[in-house]
Amino acid sequence: MTTIRLRDLPSAPQGGTGWPWTDESPGRPERMPDGRPWPLVTVVTPTLNRGRFLEETLRSVLLQGYPNLEYVVQDGLSSDGSVEILRRYESWLQWESAPDRGQADALRRGFQRAAGSLIAWINADDMLLPGAIAEAATQHAADPDAVVVGAVWHHDEASGFEELIQPYGLSLEGLVGYWAGRSRFQQPGSFFPRRIYEACGGIDSSLEYAMDFDLLCRMLAAGSHVRVLDRPLARFRLHAASKSVTHATRMALETSTVARRYWDLVPGLDRAAHQRSVARAALSGGRRALGEGRVLEAASCVGFACFAALRAGREALRRRAGTTGLPGGGRRGPEGAER
Repeated sequence: MTTIRLRDLPSAPQGGTGWPWTDESPGRPERMPDGRPWPLVTVVTPTLNRGRFLEETLRSVLLQGYPNLEYVVQDGLSSDGSVEILRRYESWLQWESAPDRGQADALRRGFQRAAGSLIAWINADDMLLPGAIAEAATQHAADPDAVVVGAVWHHDEASGFEELIQPYGLSLEGLVGYWAGRSRFQQPGSFFPRRIYEACGGIDSSLEYAMDFDLLCRMLAAGSHVRVLDRPLARFRLHAASKSVTHATRMALETSTVARRYWDLVPGLDRAAHQRSVARAALSGGRRALGEGRVLEAASCVGFACFAALRAGREALRRRAGTTGLPGGGRRGPEGAER
Protein backbone atom coordinates (compact mmCIF):
# COMPACT_ATOMS: atom_id res chain seq x y z
CA MET A 1 0.00 0.00 0.00
CA THR A 2 1.27 3.47 -0.83
CA THR A 3 0.95 6.26 1.70
CA ILE A 4 -2.63 7.55 1.89
CA ARG A 5 -3.05 11.31 1.99
CA LEU A 6 -5.99 13.47 3.04
CA ARG A 7 -6.76 14.38 -0.56
CA ASP A 8 -7.25 10.69 -1.42
CA LEU A 9 -10.10 10.07 1.03
CA PRO A 10 -13.75 11.15 0.94
CA SER A 11 -14.37 14.69 2.16
CA ALA A 12 -14.98 15.21 5.85
CA PRO A 13 -18.64 15.52 6.89
CA GLN A 14 -20.02 18.93 7.70
CA GLY A 15 -18.59 20.12 11.01
CA GLY A 16 -15.69 17.66 10.93
CA THR A 17 -12.46 19.53 11.65
CA GLY A 18 -9.03 18.71 13.04
CA TRP A 19 -7.69 15.17 13.39
CA PRO A 20 -8.63 13.00 11.53
CA TRP A 21 -11.05 15.04 9.44
CA THR A 22 -9.05 17.94 8.05
CA ASP A 23 -5.62 17.12 9.54
CA GLU A 24 -3.27 14.26 8.65
CA SER A 25 -0.02 12.78 9.94
CA PRO A 26 3.13 13.89 8.12
CA GLY A 27 4.04 11.42 5.38
CA ARG A 28 6.96 9.08 6.04
CA PRO A 29 9.75 8.32 3.56
CA GLU A 30 9.46 4.99 1.76
CA ARG A 31 12.32 3.63 3.90
CA MET A 32 13.35 3.96 7.53
CA PRO A 33 16.30 6.23 8.40
CA ASP A 34 18.67 3.23 8.38
CA GLY A 35 17.61 2.31 4.84
CA ARG A 36 15.47 -0.70 5.72
CA PRO A 37 11.87 -0.88 4.47
CA TRP A 38 9.23 -0.05 7.04
CA PRO A 39 7.75 -3.22 8.59
CA LEU A 40 4.27 -4.14 7.41
CA VAL A 41 1.76 -3.24 10.13
CA THR A 42 -1.73 -4.78 10.20
CA VAL A 43 -4.51 -3.00 12.11
CA VAL A 44 -7.85 -4.73 12.70
CA THR A 45 -11.09 -2.97 13.66
CA PRO A 46 -13.98 -5.11 14.96
CA THR A 47 -17.31 -3.30 14.75
CA LEU A 48 -21.01 -3.84 15.27
CA ASN A 49 -23.43 -0.91 14.95
CA ARG A 50 -20.82 1.72 15.74
CA GLY A 51 -21.66 3.86 12.73
CA ARG A 52 -21.69 7.02 14.85
CA PHE A 53 -17.95 6.66 15.44
CA LEU A 54 -16.73 4.35 12.68
CA GLU A 55 -15.65 6.86 10.03
CA GLU A 56 -13.52 8.79 12.52
CA THR A 57 -11.79 5.53 13.50
CA LEU A 58 -11.16 4.54 9.88
CA ARG A 59 -9.60 7.89 9.05
CA SER A 60 -7.42 7.84 12.17
CA VAL A 61 -5.81 4.64 10.84
CA LEU A 62 -5.68 5.50 7.16
CA LEU A 63 -4.24 9.00 7.66
CA GLN A 64 -1.20 7.82 9.64
CA GLY A 65 1.09 8.74 6.74
CA TYR A 66 2.58 5.24 7.07
CA PRO A 67 3.84 3.66 3.83
CA ASN A 68 3.35 -0.04 4.67
CA LEU A 69 -0.09 -0.45 6.20
CA GLU A 70 -2.66 -3.23 5.99
CA TYR A 71 -6.10 -2.38 7.42
CA VAL A 72 -8.80 -5.01 8.05
CA VAL A 73 -12.32 -4.24 9.29
CA GLN A 74 -14.54 -7.04 10.62
CA ASP A 75 -18.18 -6.00 10.79
CA GLY A 76 -20.71 -8.23 12.53
CA LEU A 77 -23.67 -7.50 10.24
CA SER A 78 -24.32 -3.92 11.36
CA SER A 79 -27.69 -2.39 10.53
CA ASP A 80 -26.94 1.27 11.34
CA GLY A 81 -25.25 2.53 8.15
CA SER A 82 -21.79 1.15 9.02
CA VAL A 83 -21.68 -0.95 5.83
CA GLU A 84 -22.32 2.13 3.70
CA ILE A 85 -19.40 3.88 5.40
CA LEU A 86 -17.15 0.88 4.74
CA ARG A 87 -18.12 0.86 1.07
CA ARG A 88 -17.00 4.48 0.77
CA TYR A 89 -13.56 3.55 2.12
CA GLU A 90 -13.12 0.09 0.58
CA SER A 91 -10.42 1.27 -1.82
CA TRP A 92 -8.07 1.68 1.14
CA LEU A 93 -8.94 -1.29 3.38
CA GLN A 94 -10.15 -4.88 3.48
CA TRP A 95 -13.55 -5.50 5.03
CA GLU A 96 -16.32 -8.00 5.39
CA SER A 97 -19.72 -7.93 7.05
CA ALA A 98 -20.63 -11.37 8.38
CA PRO A 99 -22.08 -12.94 11.52
CA ASP A 100 -19.62 -13.62 14.32
CA ARG A 101 -19.67 -14.78 17.94
CA GLY A 102 -18.65 -11.44 19.41
CA GLN A 103 -15.73 -9.04 19.50
CA ALA A 104 -13.05 -11.63 20.27
CA ASP A 105 -14.22 -13.86 17.42
CA ALA A 106 -14.19 -10.89 15.03
CA LEU A 107 -10.64 -10.07 16.11
CA ARG A 108 -9.50 -13.64 15.65
CA ARG A 109 -10.91 -13.67 12.13
CA GLY A 110 -9.31 -10.36 11.32
CA PHE A 111 -5.88 -11.43 12.54
CA GLN A 112 -6.13 -14.66 10.54
CA ARG A 113 -6.03 -12.41 7.46
CA ALA A 114 -3.09 -10.36 8.74
CA ALA A 115 0.25 -10.38 6.90
CA GLY A 116 2.00 -7.73 9.02
CA SER A 117 4.89 -8.59 11.33
CA LEU A 118 3.35 -6.10 13.81
CA ILE A 119 -0.39 -6.20 14.55
CA ALA A 120 -2.84 -4.12 16.56
CA TRP A 121 -6.53 -3.54 16.93
CA ILE A 122 -8.47 -0.36 17.39
CA ASN A 123 -12.15 -0.58 18.27
CA ALA A 124 -14.67 1.30 16.17
CA ASP A 125 -15.32 3.89 18.90
CA ASP A 126 -11.63 4.65 19.58
CA MET A 127 -8.93 6.13 17.37
CA LEU A 128 -5.20 6.21 16.78
CA LEU A 129 -3.33 9.48 17.26
CA PRO A 130 -1.12 11.03 14.56
CA GLY A 131 2.14 9.17 13.99
CA ALA A 132 1.21 6.25 16.26
CA ILE A 133 1.90 3.47 13.75
CA ALA A 134 5.30 4.85 12.69
CA GLU A 135 6.33 5.16 16.35
CA ALA A 136 5.29 1.58 17.13
CA ALA A 137 6.91 0.28 13.93
CA THR A 138 10.20 1.98 14.80
CA GLN A 139 10.21 0.21 18.16
CA HIS A 140 9.28 -3.08 16.49
CA ALA A 141 12.14 -2.81 14.00
CA ALA A 142 14.58 -2.33 16.89
CA ASP A 143 13.11 -5.13 19.04
CA PRO A 144 11.00 -7.53 16.91
CA ASP A 145 9.77 -9.77 19.77
CA ALA A 146 8.58 -6.94 22.00
CA VAL A 147 5.02 -5.84 22.62
CA VAL A 148 4.91 -2.06 22.16
CA VAL A 149 2.61 -0.21 24.55
CA GLY A 150 2.06 3.54 24.60
CA ALA A 151 0.03 5.95 26.67
CA VAL A 152 -3.69 6.40 25.89
CA TRP A 153 -5.95 9.41 26.27
CA HIS A 154 -9.11 8.37 28.12
CA HIS A 155 -12.07 10.55 27.06
CA ASP A 156 -15.41 10.46 28.90
CA GLU A 157 -18.00 11.57 26.36
CA ALA A 158 -20.64 12.41 28.97
CA SER A 159 -18.54 14.68 31.18
CA GLY A 160 -15.83 15.76 28.75
CA PHE A 161 -13.22 14.64 31.29
CA GLU A 162 -9.89 13.51 29.81
CA GLU A 163 -7.06 11.61 31.48
CA LEU A 164 -3.77 10.40 30.09
CA ILE A 165 -3.28 6.74 31.06
CA GLN A 166 0.43 5.96 31.32
CA PRO A 167 1.32 2.25 31.18
CA TYR A 168 3.49 0.72 33.88
CA GLY A 169 4.35 -2.59 35.55
CA LEU A 170 3.79 -4.69 32.43
CA SER A 171 5.51 -7.87 33.53
CA LEU A 172 3.68 -11.16 34.01
CA GLU A 173 3.97 -10.66 37.78
CA GLY A 174 2.51 -7.16 37.57
CA LEU A 175 -0.39 -8.20 35.34
CA VAL A 176 -1.38 -11.32 37.24
CA GLY A 177 -1.28 -9.34 40.50
CA TYR A 178 -3.36 -6.53 38.97
CA TRP A 179 -5.54 -6.11 42.08
CA ALA A 180 -2.56 -4.70 43.98
CA GLY A 181 -2.27 -1.83 41.48
CA ARG A 182 1.03 -3.17 40.17
CA SER A 183 0.27 -2.59 36.50
CA ARG A 184 -1.82 -0.51 34.14
CA PHE A 185 -2.36 -0.34 30.41
CA GLN A 186 -5.11 0.27 27.89
CA GLN A 187 -5.42 -1.90 24.81
CA PRO A 188 -5.81 0.84 22.13
CA GLY A 189 -2.17 1.83 22.68
CA SER A 190 -0.81 -1.72 22.24
CA PHE A 191 0.96 -3.32 19.25
CA PHE A 192 1.90 -7.03 19.17
CA PRO A 193 4.51 -9.01 17.20
CA ARG A 194 2.54 -11.42 15.01
CA ARG A 195 5.11 -14.20 15.42
CA ILE A 196 4.56 -14.29 19.20
CA TYR A 197 0.80 -13.78 18.79
CA GLU A 198 0.56 -16.90 16.63
CA ALA A 199 2.98 -18.91 18.77
CA CYS A 200 0.83 -18.44 21.89
CA GLY A 201 -2.45 -19.26 20.14
CA GLY A 202 -3.86 -15.81 19.38
CA ILE A 203 -7.02 -14.23 20.78
CA ASP A 204 -9.14 -16.45 23.04
CA SER A 205 -12.53 -16.12 21.36
CA SER A 206 -14.33 -17.56 24.40
CA LEU A 207 -13.69 -14.30 26.28
CA GLU A 208 -15.96 -11.29 26.09
CA TYR A 209 -14.15 -8.60 28.07
CA ALA A 210 -10.60 -9.54 29.10
CA MET A 211 -9.19 -10.87 25.81
CA ASP A 212 -6.53 -8.15 25.72
CA PHE A 213 -5.42 -8.87 29.30
CA ASP A 214 -5.29 -12.60 28.58
CA LEU A 215 -3.36 -12.12 25.33
CA LEU A 216 -0.70 -9.98 26.96
CA CYS A 217 -0.30 -12.49 29.82
CA ARG A 218 0.13 -15.36 27.36
CA MET A 219 2.60 -13.45 25.21
CA LEU A 220 4.71 -12.61 28.26
CA ALA A 221 4.54 -16.22 29.42
CA ALA A 222 5.72 -17.24 25.91
CA GLY A 223 8.87 -15.14 26.26
CA SER A 224 7.90 -11.72 24.93
CA HIS A 225 8.47 -8.48 26.85
CA VAL A 226 7.08 -4.96 26.73
CA ARG A 227 8.61 -1.77 25.43
CA VAL A 228 6.74 1.09 27.10
CA LEU A 229 6.41 4.46 25.37
CA ASP A 230 5.62 7.65 27.26
CA ARG A 231 3.95 9.29 24.29
CA PRO A 232 0.23 8.73 23.67
CA LEU A 233 -0.62 6.48 20.74
CA ALA A 234 -4.42 6.31 20.92
CA ARG A 235 -7.62 7.79 22.30
CA PHE A 236 -10.14 5.64 24.15
CA ARG A 237 -13.74 6.86 24.17
CA LEU A 238 -16.00 6.08 27.12
CA HIS A 239 -19.68 6.46 26.17
CA ALA A 240 -23.07 5.19 27.26
CA ALA A 241 -22.88 2.01 25.17
CA SER A 242 -19.26 1.14 26.06
CA LYS A 243 -18.64 -2.26 27.63
CA SER A 244 -16.60 -0.38 30.25
CA VAL A 245 -19.82 1.36 31.31
CA THR A 246 -22.56 -1.19 30.73
CA HIS A 247 -20.71 -4.34 31.83
CA ALA A 248 -18.10 -3.05 34.27
CA THR A 249 -18.78 -5.76 36.86
CA ARG A 250 -18.71 -8.60 34.34
CA MET A 251 -15.46 -7.20 32.99
CA ALA A 252 -13.92 -7.18 36.46
CA LEU A 253 -15.04 -10.74 37.16
CA GLU A 254 -13.75 -12.06 33.83
CA THR A 255 -10.41 -10.34 34.45
CA SER A 256 -10.26 -12.15 37.79
CA THR A 257 -10.97 -15.49 36.12
CA VAL A 258 -8.28 -14.91 33.49
CA ALA A 259 -5.69 -13.91 36.10
CA ARG A 260 -6.21 -17.24 37.88
CA ARG A 261 -5.01 -19.05 34.73
CA TYR A 262 -1.50 -17.75 35.41
CA TRP A 263 -1.26 -18.01 39.18
CA ASP A 264 1.03 -21.02 39.06
CA LEU A 265 3.54 -18.98 37.03
CA VAL A 266 3.78 -16.25 39.70
CA PRO A 267 4.76 -17.54 43.14
CA GLY A 268 3.88 -15.66 46.32
CA LEU A 269 0.64 -14.04 45.17
CA ASP A 270 -1.70 -12.84 47.91
CA ARG A 271 -4.73 -14.77 46.74
CA ALA A 272 -6.84 -13.60 49.66
CA ALA A 273 -6.32 -10.00 48.51
CA HIS A 274 -7.41 -11.08 45.03
CA GLN A 275 -10.66 -12.51 46.36
CA ARG A 276 -11.29 -9.36 48.40
CA SER A 277 -10.89 -7.29 45.24
CA VAL A 278 -13.40 -9.55 43.47
CA ALA A 279 -15.85 -9.09 46.35
CA ARG A 280 -15.49 -5.30 46.15
CA ALA A 281 -16.08 -5.34 42.38
CA ALA A 282 -19.19 -7.50 42.77
CA LEU A 283 -20.60 -5.26 45.54
CA SER A 284 -19.97 -2.18 43.43
CA GLY A 285 -21.81 -3.79 40.54
CA GLY A 286 -24.65 -4.77 42.84
CA ARG A 287 -25.08 -1.20 44.06
CA ARG A 288 -25.09 0.06 40.49
CA ALA A 289 -27.63 -2.53 39.38
CA LEU A 290 -29.90 -1.81 42.34
CA GLY A 291 -29.78 1.92 41.63
CA GLU A 292 -30.89 1.19 38.05
CA GLY A 293 -33.73 -1.08 39.19
CA ARG A 294 -32.13 -4.39 38.12
CA VAL A 295 -32.96 -6.20 41.34
CA LEU A 296 -32.14 -9.76 40.24
CA GLU A 297 -28.73 -8.72 38.90
CA ALA A 298 -28.07 -6.82 42.15
CA ALA A 299 -28.92 -9.92 44.20
CA SER A 300 -26.64 -12.04 42.02
CA CYS A 301 -23.77 -9.59 42.51
CA VAL A 302 -24.24 -9.59 46.29
CA GLY A 303 -24.28 -13.38 46.36
CA PHE A 304 -21.09 -13.51 44.32
CA ALA A 305 -19.49 -10.95 46.65
CA CYS A 306 -20.31 -13.12 49.67
CA PHE A 307 -18.85 -16.16 47.95
CA ALA A 308 -15.67 -14.24 47.11
CA ALA A 309 -15.39 -12.99 50.69
CA LEU A 310 -15.60 -16.58 51.98
CA ARG A 311 -12.91 -17.64 49.53
CA ALA A 312 -10.77 -14.72 50.70
CA GLY A 313 -10.99 -16.00 54.25
CA ARG A 314 -10.09 -19.50 53.16
CA GLU A 315 -7.11 -18.27 51.12
CA ALA A 316 -5.90 -16.20 54.07
CA LEU A 317 -6.00 -19.25 56.33
CA ARG A 318 -4.17 -21.34 53.75
CA ARG A 319 -1.53 -18.68 53.27
CA ARG A 320 -1.01 -18.45 57.03
CA ALA A 321 -0.78 -22.22 57.33
CA GLY A 322 1.68 -22.37 54.46
CA THR A 323 4.01 -19.79 55.96
CA THR A 324 3.84 -20.93 59.60
CA GLY A 325 3.88 -24.69 59.07
CA LEU A 326 0.51 -25.17 60.81
CA PRO A 327 -1.53 -28.24 59.86
CA GLY A 328 -3.95 -27.92 56.95
CA GLY A 329 -1.58 -26.01 54.71
CA GLY A 330 -1.89 -28.56 51.91
CA ARG A 331 0.86 -29.21 49.40
CA ARG A 332 3.25 -26.26 49.33
CA GLY A 333 4.49 -24.55 46.20
CA PRO A 334 7.07 -21.76 45.98
CA GLU A 335 7.19 -19.50 49.02
CA GLY A 336 4.72 -21.74 50.85
CA ALA A 337 1.76 -21.01 48.59
CA GLU A 338 -0.67 -23.88 48.23
CA ARG A 339 -0.81 -25.35 44.74
